[in-house]
Amino acid sequence: MREILRQTPSRRRQDRAVLDVGRLRGAGPLALVSMAVAYLAISQLAASLFHPVSDGAGLAPAAGLSLGTLLVLPRRLWGWLLAGVAVAELGGDLSRGYPVAVCLGWTVGNVVEPLVAATLLRWVGNRHGALTPLPRLLEFLGLAVVAGPLVGASIGTAATVLGLGASLGQTWPKFVIGDALGVLVVTPVILAWGARRTEWHRRSRWEALAMAASALAVTILVFSDLGGSWTATMAYLLIPFFTWAALRFGMLTVSVLSMVVAFVSTYVTWAGAGPFAHVDGPRQHAVTLLQMFLVVSVSTAFILAALVSDLRDGRQVEAELRHRASHDVLTGLPNRAVLAEALGAALGHGGSADGGVALLVCDVDHFKRVNDTYGHSAGDLFLVELSRRLRASVRAEDLVARISGDEFVVLLTGADAVTVDAVCDRILATLCRPVPLAEGGSTREVPASLSAGLALGGPDTSAAQLFGAADLALYEAKRRGRGQVARADERLVAQVRERVEVERDVSSAAVSDRAVCRYQPQVEPETGQLFGVRARPRWQHPTCGSLDEDRFLPAVESAGRSQELFSTVLTQALEARRGWQAALGLAPAVTVALAAGQLADPQLAETVSRALAAADGTAGRLWVELRPGGVLDEAALATLTQLHELGVRLAVAGFGTGRSTMSLLSAHRWDLVSLDPSFVAALGHDEPAGAVVGATISMAHALGIRAGADGVTTLEQLERLAELGCDVARGDFVGLPSTAEGVLSHVDPGGRWAPERVPGSRAARA
Repeated sequence: MREILRQTPSRRRQDRAVLDVGRLRGAGPLALVSMAVAYLAISQLAASLFHPVSDGAGLAPAAGLSLGTLLVLPRRLWGWLLAGVAVAELGGDLSRGYPVAVCLGWTVGNVVEPLVAATLLRWVGNRHGALTPLPRLLEFLGLAVVAGPLVGASIGTAATVLGLGASLGQTWPKFVIGDALGVLVVTPVILAWGARRTEWHRRSRWEALAMAASALAVTILVFSDLGGSWTATMAYLLIPFFTWAALRFGMLTVSVLSMVVAFVSTYVTWAGAGPFAHVDGPRQHAVTLLQMFLVVSVSTAFILAALVSDLRDGRQVEAELRHRASHDVLTGLPNRAVLAEALGAALGHGGSADGGVALLVCDVDHFKRVNDTYGHSAGDLFLVELSRRLRASVRAEDLVARISGDEFVVLLTGADAVTVDAVCDRILATLCRPVPLAEGGSTREVPASLSAGLALGGPDTSAAQLFGAADLALYEAKRRGRGQVARADERLVAQVRERVEVERDVSSAAVSDRAVCRYQPQVEPETGQLFGVRARPRWQHPTCGSLDEDRFLPAVESAGRSQELFSTVLTQALEARRGWQAALGLAPAVTVALAAGQLADPQLAETVSRALAAADGTAGRLWVELRPGGVLDEAALATLTQLHELGVRLAVAGFGTGRSTMSLLSAHRWDLVSLDPSFVAALGHDEPAGAVVGATISMAHALGIRAGADGVTTLEQLERLAELGCDVARGDFVGLPSTAEGVLSHVDPGGRWAPERVPGSRAARA
């Protein structure tokens, strides 16, 4: 807990209490001269007021001055400061006519005393004489107020006794307590001022003025020579003011009040007045009583002030810990925990009477580019500025949270559709402006952009559903080109719910129990001959029904089960082909698709080989088709080579889009390239598209590669492909995916395509 306290604002202010002037040119001589002048002035004043040698020092403020200065200035100046103490002490003592030997003894004592105290404080880790928390104050009282004066006063006492013949029993206690009291009432003023706290700024000025005026009046009253037996008890009237200062104004006020009271009371007591002057015995007894009163009352006030400071710092630490637990450290925005709590409460109340709950999930576009280009420090400043703009763009009652590196969430409650749209427009207008960042002494305008997904919810919507819908809308905004807001509708919300259920099922269920193949025919457009069938897996979900590839493949890839699916589809397809051979005497080629990432598996070729052997299949009648997207690295190319060596035919789907371009075609020797459906859809009404299709087919033939087309939906498209020399075609017009029993129902005994025999096909309806 102490280490946490040291990190509070009050501790940090104390750490900065040291005046780092040691690096200034001429700092050493300046420190020597300044110290000598200040020390000489205050010691001469004390000598004239308190008569420290003749009567025993009631208060030695110079001892507190020298120690306080050592503690607030860098250690490299200590030699200069102590030299200033020595010059002032020796010069002042000699000027008053004391013997040289005695003066040297006093000088040594007054130099050693602050050095010992400061060194001991540094040794225990209290480098700058901190007065709070309470353990630090106790270290100060024990080492600075007791240990240091014991050493210094002992040296001074020895010089006094040997050189002036003074009594040891009377001189040593007076010197020790005088030095200790000087440290107790002067050093804290220097330390507390250097590490000055701001408690009094939070108090009423009228209260401060009232305390100062009251304390001054009571001090004058207490130390006035009123006479009477009750006068001795008057000093205790000062204790409430010490308590008042400690409880309400902190260490600085207590130290100043203590120093003023100590100076006034010591002077008045030496003058033979005040409450302690009426005790029986010599004047030294009155001084001793005063010293005891001051030590007890001032020490108690300091301890009380330290306890109050600790309690206050404890509350600050608790508040800071609570803030850190609920807020982002960099931007100061609420974090995910606060957002979850607020969102749950908002959904529980259904928003408000004026509107529902709106959740806006925002993502900074291309933030990684900012980090990579300008560095992470600049990236942090970039995020801080965007968070400030985001907070300024919403209403006061809206919640803005940072939930990850470059992702923010805005929660709007009680907002109608017009208000939500207005907030979204302000956010885009504000955050899509360049952010100025300092770079090498100049300022550079860094482009900024934000994509966001908006979802609306109510009492029947869970937080997970609302987040999922907003996330999906965010992805849609990015897909559309970024720098915009996409709104989640019922269709997207349904997709989110389905995606969660599918991901859960894909992660837990056995692939062989859920994956079922459907088969789509592929024909030769010019002859109508059946070329083969493409295996298209379906996922049999217990509640969502039969899902096509677009609806479950992302979950399979995310769960890392793509190879299991490929193996299951391959096994089912080869078994179906063996069934066709036995029942119909036909064994068409089968095509099984995979992603480029799956080719990195060094066991893929072995998996294919085992499946072929188990089904008594011919490798030349098996096609492995590469889905669009992905990168072919060295491992993938090695797997393609192994498959080719097995006799497996290789095809590329989606050619002409994404990564299925000339670079992919030249990376390996393919057996077939299949045009993307977007090119086929343009045939018949887009002449440039027809030219691209024709050129691609010609290029493939020139390379000795078959050319295919995917997505044939009309007879005109099929006829046009035949005219352009396309080798293979598939699509809804050719035949919809169907079971193993139904896929060959549209093929006559000679292996020719007969679409009118396909129930439900577009060709049959045509």
